[in-house]
Amino acid sequence: MADETPATDALALPVDALTVGASGQEASHPPTSDAEMRAWYLYDFANSPYFNVYSVVMFGPWFRWLAQSYAAQAQNWADEDLYQCHFDSYTSSKGQVPWLLAMPGLSLKAGGMPSFIAFFKVGVQLLSLLSFAAFGDYGPYRKKLLMVLTWTACFFISLNIFVFSPSMIWLASFSHVIAGICFVLVMSYYNAYLPILIGSHPLASQQDALARANFADKASMKGMLAGQAGGLLLQLVVFLVLFLGECDPCKTECSTFQIFFWPAMCMSLVGVWWGGLSVYTFLKLKARPGPPLPRGQNILTLGWRSTFRAMRTSYRFKNTGRFIIVYFFVSDVLSTITATAGLLNEETNPAKEWTTMKSQMINFLLAQVGGAVGIGIFHFIQRCTGATAKQLLASQTVVMGIVGIIFVTSLNDSLGFVASMAPITIIMISLQSYCRSIFSQLIPPDQETAMFCFYEISDKGSNLLGSLITIIVYEITGQYRMVYWYVLAGSAFTLVVLYFVDVEAGHKECASSHTADGDNKTVAGETIGKPDIC
Repeated sequence: MADETPATDALALPVDALTVGASGQEASHPPTSDAEMRAWYLYDFANSPYFNVYSVVMFGPWFRWLAQSYAAQAQNWADEDLYQCHFDSYTSSKGQVPWLLAMPGLSLKAGGMPSFIAFFKVGVQLLSLLSFAAFGDYGPYRKKLLMVLTWTACFFISLNIFVFSPSMIWLASFSHVIAGICFVLVMSYYNAYLPILIGSHPLASQQDALARANFADKASMKGMLAGQAGGLLLQLVVFLVLFLGECDPCKTECSTFQIFFWPAMCMSLVGVWWGGLSVYTFLKLKARPGPPLPRGQNILTLGWRSTFRAMRTSYRFKNTGRFIIVYFFVSDVLSTITATAGLLNEETNPAKEWTTMKSQMINFLLAQVGGAVGIGIFHFIQRCTGATAKQLLASQTVVMGIVGIIFVTSLNDSLGFVASMAPITIIMISLQSYCRSIFSQLIPPDQETAMFCFYEISDKGSNLLGSLITIIVYEITGQYRMVYWYVLAGSAFTLVVLYFVDVEAGHKECASSHTADGDNKTVAGETIGKPDIC
């Protein structure tokens, strides 16, 4: 939901998607071995640090430092003026803080540059998904593109090690966008493997539809756990590197090189980690080509056509359409919170001091612990009270609104940043689960592929709105805190729309219907449960 959600969390396979059997696509594939399944799990272990270390935790604060240093050096600030412990030192020596300086050649504040890059990246990711993700479902390109785009992403992430000067901000920007495009596409191709690996597995082929679906759920869960383990392990390695090497202006005088090199090196480790561990995956994972492209279809326009079909279906089935709106804003509000958390941590530091990268890493480690605890809390609540997914989602939306109130009223100054953000860490994982659970009940028969695709596209599309609002608000106010007025308003609007979503009535309406536009059922079945473009 954030910039890029871990892809194992995005896969939701309908039961009928795994019932093709020997007459379907997997009949043309060799049996899945245990080694190939391990290779699939390992890829998630390898790539998760892109999200858990590079994209969410480190890039935002680091890129803000880079942008404000670039803007300040353009106005002839020296290192001793740039990297100061106390924020008051900036105003006393220079009359202004560096993050509010204008970027040379742009009418944007330096502190808003992370949101500007995020907005541009998400837009290009969305176009890439719509145009190229279908290559993972049709034809012989799946493994080839998985390999090429993985190496490309790893190469550009590794280039960050050369960004130890603000003058290299262009390389950091370009590398981040290219790596982001590659990431969303490789996760699409990676997810496309699961239904085929399950369908070709000797154990799954001997089971009925429900048992095969459970087998797939367990495999998907193993992949997710592998990803969590990989992300956590590299986080600990990065924290150790930062603990030993990062320069803290509150403890000693720091040069430009010392400020930027250690975080840049840690981000480059993500590329080395991902690329190195992927070697085993590419050695063991078979090519497993997809079915031929349906006659009369263009592979570059397939994603666009699928999205428009899903939009028409959402308009026809009112409860489905309403929930798409709910998901759009829930996803956007949550991604806005996670995208600005690190930047807000710096801004709202009660000591008004430099915030080190290792302290950001500690906060994210605590957030992961909170997410794991949250899963248990909401499972216990649901089990004891019998609350529905809709009721729990509504309660979690209220929590997001409360966090918005905490920051717009500056109550966080009394509570502290960690305590103020703790409710978000507790709900963020289970919230995604409840959204998928509700949406899976509001899909008409034979449209699982197009609708789950639209679900993922809505996630990316919503991030565009949040990034744009963040850019505008920061340019006007110079504060990320003010973005939380949108968090509050978005949460309130979501609650209103969710109130009018009748999940039971929507499920009955969808179950009793045929496809909205007479879509070809054979085409839908050929994807074996994998969304056409997602």
